[in-house]
Amino acid sequence: MNYVYLNRLLAEEQSVRVHDVGIAQRTIGSTSEVLFLRVNKQVLLPRSAVTSFDISNTGDLYEFKVCDRCFRHLNTQDCFSDNRHKKDGLITKRPSCKDCRRIKDGRPIPKITRDIWESERPNDYTIFSCPICNKPSIV
Repeated sequence: MNYVYLNRLLAEEQSVRVHDVGIAQRTIGSTSEVLFLRVNKQVLLPRSAVTSFDISNTGDLYEFKVCDRCFRHLNTQDCFSDNRHKKDGLITKRPSCKDCRRIKDGRPIPKITRDIWESERPNDYTIFSCPICNKPSIV
């Protein structure tokens, strides 16, 4: 899969924001058709408006990480809070960016829900559809 993010604001497309992550579906000349995950919408835009990236090179150990809620490609150090320290001294970052954490904090996820999520968890770096809302997501 070819993961991309929107690298600039587009006046003609209001539903996507800068750094929104999507999957390039196809390229036609100087345009790309991209399925943006946050809005679950296919958008046709100039190829120069998106930047490709390797999803396996994102996360706590890399410069960039994809938020598990808003699906934006963001700087790991600046946009994600520390979560905990591991035995080997590494610091794990929260999976949600600081903006999304402000919205989520204070709303605990029930244990039964967490257990169901874990039992249905697909393989890393693949796309799956949420069984509740049918929204596509990145593992």
